[in-house]
Amino acid sequence: DPTDDDSDGDGTPDYLDPDDDGDGIPTVDEIGDDPENPQDTDGDGTPDYLDDDDDGDGIPTADEIGPDPETPLDTDGDTIPDYLDDDDDGDGILTDDEYIDGDDAAFCTDTTVDTDGDTIPNCQDNDVDGDGIPNYLDLDSDGDGTPDEHELTPPDTNPPPFTHGDVPAWIDPLYHIYLPLVMRGA
Repeated sequence: DPTDDDSDGDGTPDYLDPDDDGDGIPTVDEIGDDPENPQDTDGDGTPDYLDDDDDGDGIPTADEIGPDPETPLDTDGDTIPDYLDDDDDGDGILTDDEYIDGDDAAFCTDTTVDTDGDTIPNCQDNDVDGDGIPNYLDLDSDGDGTPDEHELTPPDTNPPPFTHGDVPAWIDPLYHIYLPLVMRGA
């Protein structure tokens, strides 16, 4: 019986609930212009009004909207709110690639690089430089003074996102030695 559906488990059936998925954004705003074909930003088959991660970047929508759902966060100012943006900080590196969740730890084989000295290897650290800004919102994730967008791996020399072992270029101090050598030979 559809009248018993309670997608967010808040005790209010969806047909009476102004926010079916409980992410802080009203269902009417997430459903899109055509209720028969509701908006599915990340294309995962779950419409945004029922999806706890509308853009599919691994960060829950409720965490990306900010303190006021009426004016959701838009970190890079591109008019796409973070909860719908695949690159929240606009540095050219997808949020999904900069955000580390528990599943990513399996791909971390080089645990020797720890830029901020917090005993968390860079390849497992959501705040590599320890400045309090998560990598996916930090324009200089490793705190070396070079913006992440300038540290993107040159596509012909070393495919992104990994360069030194499994350490992404934008958080790899060795990359800063490698990049000038590659660019000098270009």
